[in-house]
Amino acid sequence: MSISVIITCFNEGDFIESAVRSVLNQSRQDLIVDIIIHDDGSNEHTLGALRAVSLLDDRIKVIFGNRNGVSKGRNLAVKSARADWLAFLDGDDLWAKNKLEQQWAMHLKHPTAGFVYAGLEYFENDNIDDRRVAKVYDLTSSRDTATDYFLKDGPITSTILCRKALFNNIGGYDETLSVFEDTEFYARVAMKSAMICVLEPLVQKRNHGSSVTGSRKDLMAHHAKVAYLIAAQNPRLYPLIPSRLADRARKLGNVAIAAGRKKEALSFYRISISFNPTSPKAAVPYLLVRLGLPVAKMRSFAISLRRR
Repeated sequence: MSISVIITCFNEGDFIESAVRSVLNQSRQDLIVDIIIHDDGSNEHTLGALRAVSLLDDRIKVIFGNRNGVSKGRNLAVKSARADWLAFLDGDDLWAKNKLEQQWAMHLKHPTAGFVYAGLEYFENDNIDDRRVAKVYDLTSSRDTATDYFLKDGPITSTILCRKALFNNIGGYDETLSVFEDTEFYARVAMKSAMICVLEPLVQKRNHGSSVTGSRKDLMAHHAKVAYLIAAQNPRLYPLIPSRLADRARKLGNVAIAAGRKKEALSFYRISISFNPTSPKAAVPYLLVRLGLPVAKMRSFAISLRRR
């Protein structure tokens, strides 16, 4: 058994070396056959960092692209992968030293599953010492993985280990999607395979303003597009779309209030309530903001709910 590590990079010159070193520091180096980095047409600073990174280990291969998009970049990198398992990492995230070791051990306990993901911590910019554990839904025991994933989500890209045969069977990432391509990909995984989880936080996820989704203002439109695209492939999910979109809007509200953007948070909470008027999950923070709870307290409250 062997693993190819797939890393995507776009203007992440300040972070890419740390990401790669977190791979090179893995306790199960014997599992890693190659490390393939796809760059999506980055600036010269990042290109210089990539040229330096490529000299760190003979297993590293850099594919220099030209604004192909992250989905196409991952698909191209997978075509060059020589191993029978794929581990994905975004160029600004980090792996714990025992990430692959823990996931491989979990795979051995569930040998028929083609997909293993892990818990994570997140931190702002370079403030890794102040990282917080994110709430991750464990779908290991799910009897209906497709439905449970649609309602609750589960993995993020930097946490996953996927059998290459499964990746190829479902057709890889949808290259027509520029946002939430990972969400749609996992939905197709959930239709074909169990999703096994190691709840221990094995990934440190970096939040920063220049991230792909961090600076976008149209996220709810993309959430709706992807929800309907998933349901079109699995029609029994159509009635669950309002519940999913309510949860997406609520989480965006939590992110906004954690950043101190009260007006934006209120807008997202109102959207969430409109999709699911009977749920208190968005109504409570909405009322707290409207009642004028100090931003510092709301920020702490929102951070605690951010991944719930």
